[in-house]
Amino acid sequence: MAQQEKKRKVRAVLAGGLVLGVGAVLTMAAWNSSEFATGSFATGAFVLEGKTPGEVSFGHHASEGDAASLDFSLDASNIGPGDTVSAGFAIRLDSATTFDGSAVIDTAVGDPVEGLRQRVYTSSTAECAGEAVLELVGPTALVGGSGSATADLLKGAADTAGETVNLCFEVTAGEEIAQNGASTAVWKIVATQKS
Repeated sequence: MAQQEKKRKVRAVLAGGLVLGVGAVLTMAAWNSSEFATGSFATGAFVLEGKTPGEVSFGHHASEGDAASLDFSLDASNIGPGDTVSAGFAIRLDSATTFDGSAVIDTAVGDPVEGLRQRVYTSSTAECAGEAVLELVGPTALVGGSGSATADLLKGAADTAGETVNLCFEVTAGEEIAQNGASTAVWKIVATQKS
């Protein structure tokens, strides 16, 4: 009998604990509160565009095969010792661009002619007739010359193109230049976004 009484008390205590446990869970669930936060993200844009003085509008010349054809000041197909020819090329960041940047100008040459020297500078005019503002490259050999330099690029206000930078490419024939030579120079301009 005492043993039955003891079992009944144990059951009662367990049942009470179970009830208390369920009540604690219910109480805890009733006092929960949550907050959530969300964020949306979108990427910016960064595109360099350019044009020669003879072109009506800026375009994107994205590959060597699509390079803009420079219009040199003299007949570049008939240069002699001491002759200098120059051509302008304007660059800017397009209207979708959302970052400032910098442009690095490099030269690659095919079928080289010894004795040609290059100079690249920024000018106050697109036709290279104005003041030379900043010398970027040179004078250095067009063939095998290590002429890389940087020009700053500023983005425009919302939906407007950035500030135009007028580049001038100048090539001078030295006294040692050989007759009947031919060369093609491709200037590569790589723009990099600034954070």
